[in-house]
Amino acid sequence: MTAVPAAPKMLALTGPTASGKSALALALARRLGGTILSADSMQVYQRLDIGTAKPSAAERARIPHELIDLVPVTAKFTPADYVTAAGEAFRRCAAARRTPVLCGGTGQYVEALLTGEDYAGLPYDPGLRGQLHAIWQEEGLEPLVRHLEELDPGRAQSVDRLNPRRVIRALEIALAGEGGAARPQPNRLARPAVLVILDPTRPWLEDRIRARIDLMFAAGLADEARWLLEQNLPEDATCMQAIGYKELFPWLRGFESEAEARERLVIATRRYARRQRTWFRRYERIQGLEILHLTEPGPDSVERILAFYGMDKSATTEV
Repeated sequence: MTAVPAAPKMLALTGPTASGKSALALALARRLGGTILSADSMQVYQRLDIGTAKPSAAERARIPHELIDLVPVTAKFTPADYVTAAGEAFRRCAAARRTPVLCGGTGQYVEALLTGEDYAGLPYDPGLRGQLHAIWQEEGLEPLVRHLEELDPGRAQSVDRLNPRRVIRALEIALAGEGGAARPQPNRLARPAVLVILDPTRPWLEDRIRARIDLMFAAGLADEARWLLEQNLPEDATCMQAIGYKELFPWLRGFESEAEARERLVIATRRYARRQRTWFRRYERIQGLEILHLTEPGPDSVERILAFYGMDKSATTEV
């Protein structure tokens, strides 16, 4: 059997929501002969296009994209499923000698592909989940968040504290170690890669967030959210908790105005961007990873990233 050659080293591009990742990834993949691998936990779901800011059909026709539209909204899709699907995408990149360009802001997904963390090996204990769920129902999320802060302060900082499913799962992960200790985090690079973190100023990003939400509404976000609501999924289903949709449900159910829904979405997106920034600090611990922190994308961003991608030595650079 002929061995499949290794793909060129991965170029990973991450940053807070609305920071310009997708446009840069398209330009970089075009220059590198690359395939874009999505690292967005919601883009895996079919028919959720506007609220997840998926690349357009025209963009996907120009540049190959992977890890998008993998499952229907009724399906359960875990980080372990993502790692498995990403492994297959990497093999296709290697066989085609295409550069994998990872692009997305779901920190858990990005880190898993950088470090090779085995999410499939994470234990699932129905009894423990039932206990945690009962605490949430009886006492609210606050005691669960406090426990998570004790076990894994870093994960507690980055998790969405208003999302019961994510808080409970974070606690399951933190409790996976012996005696309730936090699960050790892999700190070595799993494959050759460089990482670009978009790190825009807060005023610049907040303007971008508001402008993007206006564009999403104009493109039909409300219709997409209404369709999702009509699927009658459980309230704790992943898609029902997605930013971009859950903020519109009270309006679509007749409990508030469109203006209130828009503002709710702006606020939720800003909070999500802050949590993303917290998670990105974790990448500094990954041994062997070259990291470029890039402020607001400009005309020369592609050239700067390509120059950095060609570097041989490990470095952390501010530009």
